[in-house]
Amino acid sequence: MLIEGEINPVLVLAILAVTGFALAVLGFALAARAAQRHRDATRELETTEKTSDRYERRLYDILNSVPVALVETDTAGKFTFANRAAHQLLGRKDSELIGLRFHSATWGITYPDGRLIPPDLLPAARALRGQTVKGFQHVIANPGTRKRILVSVTAMPVLNGVGEVIGSTSALVETENLVQPEAVGDDLGQQYFDVAGVMLLVLGPDGKVRDVNLKGAEILGQTVEDVVGQNWIDAYLPEEQRVDAHGFFKDVVEGRRDMPEEGEGWIVRPDGARRLIAWRGKVLRDERGEVTGTLSSGQDVTEAYEAEQRCREFDTALRLAEEAGGVGVWSFNARTNEAQVNGRMAEIWGVEAQTYADVEQFLARIHPDDRPSVDAALAAARSGATETYEAEYRILSEDGGVRWLVGRGEPIREGGEIVGMRGVNYDVTDLKTAQAAALESEARFGEVADAAPALIWLSGPDGQVTWLNRRWLEFTGRTLEQDLGHGWVESIHPDDQAACNDVYLGAVREQASFRHEYRIRRHDGEWRWVRDFGEPRYDAEGRYVGHAGAALDITDQKLAEDALRDSEERFRSFAETSDDVVWMRDAATGRMIFINSACERVWGVSRDALMDDARAWRSILHPDDAEGAIAGLDAVRRGVSQVLQYRVIRPTDGELRSVEAKAFPIFDQNGAVIRLCGVARDVTDSVLAREELERRVAERSRELEASLDERRKTETALAQAQRLETVGRLTGGVAHDFNNLLTVVIGALDMILRQADKPERVRRLGEAALAAGRRGERLTRQLLAFSRRQEFKPEVLDLGTVIAGFEPMLKRAVGEAIELNVEIDPDLGAVRVDPVQFEGALLNLTVNSRDALGDSGTVRIVADRARLADGELADTPAGDYARVRVIDTGAGMSADVMSRAFEPFFTTKGVGEGSGLGLAQVYGFARQSDGGVSLESTPGQGATVSLYLPLTDETPIRVEPHAEPREERPLERGRRVLLVEDDLGVRTVVENLLLELGSSVLAAPDGPAALEVLRANPDVELLMTDLVMPGGMSGVDLARAASAERPGLKILLSTGYSGETLEDAHAPEWPLLRKPYQAEELSQAVRKALA
Repeated sequence: MLIEGEINPVLVLAILAVTGFALAVLGFALAARAAQRHRDATRELETTEKTSDRYERRLYDILNSVPVALVETDTAGKFTFANRAAHQLLGRKDSELIGLRFHSATWGITYPDGRLIPPDLLPAARALRGQTVKGFQHVIANPGTRKRILVSVTAMPVLNGVGEVIGSTSALVETENLVQPEAVGDDLGQQYFDVAGVMLLVLGPDGKVRDVNLKGAEILGQTVEDVVGQNWIDAYLPEEQRVDAHGFFKDVVEGRRDMPEEGEGWIVRPDGARRLIAWRGKVLRDERGEVTGTLSSGQDVTEAYEAEQRCREFDTALRLAEEAGGVGVWSFNARTNEAQVNGRMAEIWGVEAQTYADVEQFLARIHPDDRPSVDAALAAARSGATETYEAEYRILSEDGGVRWLVGRGEPIREGGEIVGMRGVNYDVTDLKTAQAAALESEARFGEVADAAPALIWLSGPDGQVTWLNRRWLEFTGRTLEQDLGHGWVESIHPDDQAACNDVYLGAVREQASFRHEYRIRRHDGEWRWVRDFGEPRYDAEGRYVGHAGAALDITDQKLAEDALRDSEERFRSFAETSDDVVWMRDAATGRMIFINSACERVWGVSRDALMDDARAWRSILHPDDAEGAIAGLDAVRRGVSQVLQYRVIRPTDGELRSVEAKAFPIFDQNGAVIRLCGVARDVTDSVLAREELERRVAERSRELEASLDERRKTETALAQAQRLETVGRLTGGVAHDFNNLLTVVIGALDMILRQADKPERVRRLGEAALAAGRRGERLTRQLLAFSRRQEFKPEVLDLGTVIAGFEPMLKRAVGEAIELNVEIDPDLGAVRVDPVQFEGALLNLTVNSRDALGDSGTVRIVADRARLADGELADTPAGDYARVRVIDTGAGMSADVMSRAFEPFFTTKGVGEGSGLGLAQVYGFARQSDGGVSLESTPGQGATVSLYLPLTDETPIRVEPHAEPREERPLERGRRVLLVEDDLGVRTVVENLLLELGSSVLAAPDGPAALEVLRANPDVELLMTDLVMPGGMSGVDLARAASAERPGLKILLSTGYSGETLEDAHAPEWPLLRKPYQAEELSQAVRKALA
C-alpha cells in the first residue's frame, strides 16, 4: 500500500514474491506445453521414418516371399538385388551375391546338352541390350550342394522414365520335380463371398438383411445368423438418421431415386460402438427389371477417420509450440517492423538470437520459388483475411544448402487492431527426406515388380488380391479394378477355376507355400498355361499379412513336351518294325531311352543290356574304329549330325561285321540338344561286294593304263615326226634364202678378188654383196621376232603420233600406183611397245597388202580403240586395246591359206618374191607386246589384218620425226678401245673398221683375257664386247666386272643373237649394237658410247 508517498517495503516484497511465483508457474506451464509439442513433432518425424522403413521392408518382404528366384542387375551385369529364393537356388548369401555377375555367382552355366553358354548370350546380358527373353533353359550348379539344376529363365530390361536401360531383372525357375495339386471343391461363388476382405451386405426390398459375409458380421460385432433377418436401418443406423434413411430406401426400392455408387456413414453396433463405413452399392433387379433389393460393400474406415482427427488435433497443438522441443519461435511488430527470434529459430535460420530491426532480412532468405506463396499467406493473416498463417517453404543457407521449414502463426491484436504476428518455425528437412525415401522405395518396388518378366500379385490376410503388376494387367488385358479382390479368377479357364481356388484358399488358411499350374485367358483370347508360385508374407512383428506370388507362362514348354511325347511315340512304333538298329539316348545323361530288337542281330548285344548300360555298345567296337565312332557320337551331342562307318565284333558268334550308322540330334524350343537318335545298318555284304568290285576295277585300270601308255608312246612319236617336219620346213626355207644370199656374197667377193684392178666393177660387185648381206640381216630379225627371241625394248608411245610420223615411209613402200589412206582416232591413246618392231610390223602388213593388190587398188590403215571380251580373240585377255587394221581390196584368201598365214616361211608368192616371215614377224611382235592379231578375209573381197595392242595410262614419251641421217664428224684419233670378240673373222673385220675410224685398238678373244688386258692398260676408254662368248663369262658378266674395277669405263655391247642374256643385263645405260652392221653404224655406236 502507498500512503501519501510512503512505501511499505513488506507489501512491495510480497507483491514481488507473488508476481515472481506466478511468472514461474506460467514459465513451467509453457515449458511443459512446449516440451509436449516437441515430443509430438518428434513422434511425427519418427512416424514418417517408420513409414519409409515400412515401405522398404514391404518391398523386401514381398520380393523375399515370392517363391521364384528374382535377381536384379545394374548396367554392368552385376547383382544389385537377389531375393531369398535366389539365395537358395544359387547357394550363396546376399552379401556373397551382390556385386557378382551370373558367371561368377555360379559355375557350370551350360545348355542342357553340356555346351558352355557364352556370357553375352545369357538372358540377363540380352536384357541389358533391350531384349525380352522368355523361358530360356540352361543348367546351373549350386556351389554349396554341387548339384546341377535345370532352370527356365525369363529376363527383361529395367527402363527409366525416358526409356533408357538401367539394368535387368530375371526370374529363374527350377523346371523339374513340379508338384501337381489335386482339384477339389466347386462352390466358388460362395467361397468368394465368404472370403471377401470387405463387408458384403444384401438387403431385401423390405430393408431386412438377407445375407452378409463373415467380414460384415465381424464389423457389426455379431455372427452371420444374428445379422440376417434384422431391419438394417432400425438395427444399425444412428437413431437421428433412421427417419430420413427409411424414406430414402423406400424411394430407391420404388425407383424414384438412384442409389449412390459410394459414400460414407456411421453405424451403431449392438454393443454401442460407432463405426464409420465407406460404402459402395448397387440396386439388384430381376429379369423384369423390378427391384429385388440392394447389394453393398463396406469398408470400415473408423481407424483412418480417428487418425485423421488426431492429426488435426496434433496440428492445432503444434501451431503455437514454444521454444522447448526444438521449435523456433518468432514475433514481429507491425508498427516498427522489428522481428524477435528465440535460440532455436536463430539456429534454424543461421543467425543470432536477438531482436532484428527489419523482418525482410528473414524473408530474403526464402527460396525464390516459394517467396510468393509465403508473402501471400503472411499478407492474408496480417490483414485479417485468415485467422492463422501457415506455409511450407525452403530457405537458403549461406553455404548454399537448402532446408525445408513449416511456419505457423497468428495475428496479435490490441483492441481489435492487428499490431503484429507471432508464430513458430520447425525444420522438416529430415521429414521431407524420409518421405522422399518412402516414395522412392515404393516407386522402386513398383518399377522392379512391373519390370519383372512374371505375373506378380499380392494378397491380403483374407485372401483377396490387393495388387497386381503391370505385366499381369498387360497379359490379361484387364484393369486393376477388375482383377482386385477375387476378380482375377474371371480370367482363369472354367475347367481350372475350382482346383485353382481350392489350392489358393488352402494355402491362405494354412499360411503355406503353393505351386500350381492352370490356364488363363490372354488379352487376345488365347488360353495360356501358367505355373503360379505363392509364398506367405509376414510383417516385422511376424504377423501373416497375405501371400505374394508370381506366375510364369509355360505354354510353349507344355506344347513342346506334348509334341515330343507324340513324336517319340510315333518313333517307337516305326522303329520296332525296322530291320536296322534304331536307338534314342538322353543327351544330358547318355542313358538309353529306346532301342529296338535289331541290336541283337546287328551288334550281337541284347536290348536289356543296352538299356541298363548304354556304354556296352563301346565294348563291341573294333579297336581300330572305336576312337572315331565315339568321337562322332560326341559331335552329335554338340548338335552336329554324323554319318559313321565302323566295325563290330559280335559277342554272340565272334564274327566281324561292318556297320554304317547315321546319328542326329533333337533340339528343344531353345535350340538345346535334348535327345540323340540314330540308325545303324549291317552293311557287311555290301562292303565285301564293294571290295570285290574295287579289285576288279583296279585290275581293269592297270590294263587300261598299259593301253594308255602305248598310246602315249605313239602320240609322242607322231609329235616328234610333226616337229621334225616343221623344223625341216623351217630349215629348208632358211637354207634356201641363205643359199641365195651366200651365192651373191661369195660370187661377188670371188669376182672382186679376180678383178681387183677394175675399180668400177669391184664397186658394183661390192654393193651387190652388201645388199645380199642386208637381206640376210632382215631375215634373221624376222626369225627372232617370230620366235620372240629378238631383243624387246618397249617404250610408252602415243600410237597415233607414231603412225602419222611413219606415214611418208609407208607411202614410198606402196608406190604411187597404190592409194594409201591413213585414218587415226584422235583419242587413240598410248601403248607400251618397241617402236622399231612396231614400225617393222606395220611396214610388213602394208607391203603384204600392196603385193595382194597388184598394179592398182587401195590400202587403208585404220587406228582406233576397241574392247575385247574374254575369249573373243585367242590367247588375248579381255580389256581395252588400240586396234590397227590394214585393209586391202585384193584377191583375198581361202580358209586353208588363212589357217597357215602365220606359219614361218609359208607364202603364196612366187619363188624369190617373199620369205614367208612377214606375218610371222607381226605375230611375234603382237605376242611380245601382250597383244594379239586377227585375220579376216573372203576370196575376191580383200583381207583385213587387225593388230591389237593393250592401252596404258602412262604418259607417252616424245617421238622425234623420221629424218635423213646426216654425216657425223670424224672420230677423234687416239681414243683407246678394247675389242672383245671370240670369232676371229669378226674380230679382224671390226678391228680394221675401228682403226679406219682413227681409234687405237686392243683385242682379246674372251672375258678373262680382256680383264688382263684392261688391268695392263689403264688408258683404255671404251670396252666393246660381244654378248655370247665361251669360257663361262658372257659379255654382260665382263661388263659388270670391268665396271666394278673401272667405274668410269665406257661400255658398248654387240650381239647377233642375244637370247636371254640381254634380258638379264638390266643395264639400259649400256648401248647395244646389233650384228651385222656397217662402218657408219659402228661409228655412231662408238660415239654414243663415248658421249
